[in-house]
Amino acid sequence: MRPGFEWLLTGVVALACRAPGPGPGTPDESVASEPVARPAPDLRDNRDVAYALYWSGQRVGEARESLARDRFVRRERLAIRRGSAVVELGTDVEVQLGPGMAPRRVVVTRASGPQRVTGRAVLQDGRWRIVNDVADHSERPRWVDGEAIPVELIPWMVGRSARQPRQWKVLLSGHGFATADLYVRPMDTAPNTVLAMLSVPGGLLTSEIAFDDEGVPVAVASDGGLESRRVDARELYADFEPPELVDAASIAVAGKPARGNFVRLVLEDVSAPPPPSLPGQVVRAQDRTWRVTLTSGLGVVDIEAGPRAVDAVAPDMRDVARRVVADAGARSPMDEIRALADYTDRAIANDLGAASVDARGALAMGRGDCKAHASVFAQLAIARGFDVALVTGFRLVDAPARLTRHRWAMVRLGERWLAVDPTYGEVPAAPRVLGLAVHSAADDTPLTDETAFAGFARTTARIDH
Repeated sequence: MRPGFEWLLTGVVALACRAPGPGPGTPDESVASEPVARPAPDLRDNRDVAYALYWSGQRVGEARESLARDRFVRRERLAIRRGSAVVELGTDVEVQLGPGMAPRRVVVTRASGPQRVTGRAVLQDGRWRIVNDVADHSERPRWVDGEAIPVELIPWMVGRSARQPRQWKVLLSGHGFATADLYVRPMDTAPNTVLAMLSVPGGLLTSEIAFDDEGVPVAVASDGGLESRRVDARELYADFEPPELVDAASIAVAGKPARGNFVRLVLEDVSAPPPPSLPGQVVRAQDRTWRVTLTSGLGVVDIEAGPRAVDAVAPDMRDVARRVVADAGARSPMDEIRALADYTDRAIANDLGAASVDARGALAMGRGDCKAHASVFAQLAIARGFDVALVTGFRLVDAPARLTRHRWAMVRLGERWLAVDPTYGEVPAAPRVLGLAVHSAADDTPLTDETAFAGFARTTARIDH
């Protein structure tokens, strides 16, 4: 959660995707965890600006920034809890600057335990050359618009300007260097405050940024309950109890889901638009109430999968897909899909704290969340010539019953689409998934689905027998 923008949060929201837990009827292991202890502050560098970071009113970490003539640095530390386990995440962003705060080079290092991912963006011939590294694996370089400004710099640029309405192309450094359009305008209702709107497929992500009289960002209130508050550096080192993020980001469900081929739910106080038509789900929406029936199976629906782009899949991923299908003795398209889903489930250990990387990076690490599972499966399936789309939504889990944020895939078989949940190795996906947004596996950039959850802040849910 960088000061200024909710979409700068590099770890917290992503970790709200639940991995497979205990079986039905088995309670989650949950014990009180010790507060996270902070080392003594080093206050020798008085140029630092310190921020305390919050999510839904609960402290989740801290950040320090410094802006010099030739360099901008941000160091962010987050801590959240899942059951009895505390996951700590670190993100460092360093931007080399030229005259007039013009960015020239960006290095992002993300760490979760022993795992480290480094991304680099270097301005060459008017374009950003981007490479992300993890372990012994490097993504193939890609190029994006050189006019894009690292989004970490925007609050400082806005604060030092007249804060007039303006539009930027921004580089989302902490999200794999994805690009987006950002609109900023002053707020008439609050002095020294601007409204920042990030345009992503599906809608806008917004934040209110407040500045002091010198133009330094001092407070932020963002969609989704994310906040950043400027504090004295000494305040950063107070102990705090990390929140249990998965449960906090989910929707409690009253009643016990029945075992069978379908599940009926009632969701009330939903402000989101009705979801797309997808196989395995029927949603009747009326007056902020959704009546949902979940099944499993194939369906004829209108889904935009994007280009198949088999040749765009890395050669080593194509080799993996070929070997998996051959080892499984697959003789039909359905056999191939089952083999790839089963392989993904076994090859990627469930780890909500794993750094977010591309499919090849996740396979190299062997760890990841539901997004990593879906990404790996999608690339393997595309390598075998299938049309694939990714789905973001909720999955109904037991003990206790909750709707948790989740990612899975859709695969085309002839004229029909099949829901596949590679996190659980399910083909078809069990009647537990409710899709809210569909996007192309060929263009799976971060934040494309964040707006899907915007209309569920006050939602309640129950089983409808």
